[in-house]
Amino acid sequence: MTTARHFLHRLLQLGAWAVLAAIVPPSAHAAPSLRQVTSVLTIPVPASAVDPATGLATVTVPSGIQLQVSSTKSWTMQVRATSATFTYVTAPGTGTPKSVAELQLRPAGGGTAAPVSTSYRLITSDAKTKGWGNYAYDVILQVTSADAGGVYSVTLQFNAY
Repeated sequence: MTTARHFLHRLLQLGAWAVLAAIVPPSAHAAPSLRQVTSVLTIPVPASAVDPATGLATVTVPSGIQLQVSSTKSWTMQVRATSATFTYVTAPGTGTPKSVAELQLRPAGGGTAAPVSTSYRLITSDAKTKGWGNYAYDVILQVTSADAGGVYSVTLQFNAY
């Protein structure tokens, strides 16, 4: 054990909480606070969105997800889907499960889009905030003509550390 770890371990054994708090302030280890402003997002796929020649389209919901972060230190945010496929709110009639891999998030208004999967993926990092900082993301869904007329839903989890 290193000398510093041994010292802290011994302080804990002796119940020296006040001394430990003075050495390592609680805010030094506090995780960033995260608030999701958008709690429900549905993605409609109108038939008019699909190019009749290619049968493909990209549906974008501008600022579809809005989050707030408060942190006393630099932080990173990740996102993951809780399911590998979307739930149909209203089905397009094909019955084929739509993969969450066809979903991307990007900073509102432009920037690099990050694909979503069932594993956590980095979507942003930033310096400490002054109060609550606002972060908005465009939601981008790749669709085919088979998806037209459907409304899709998936649960996303965000993690800030």
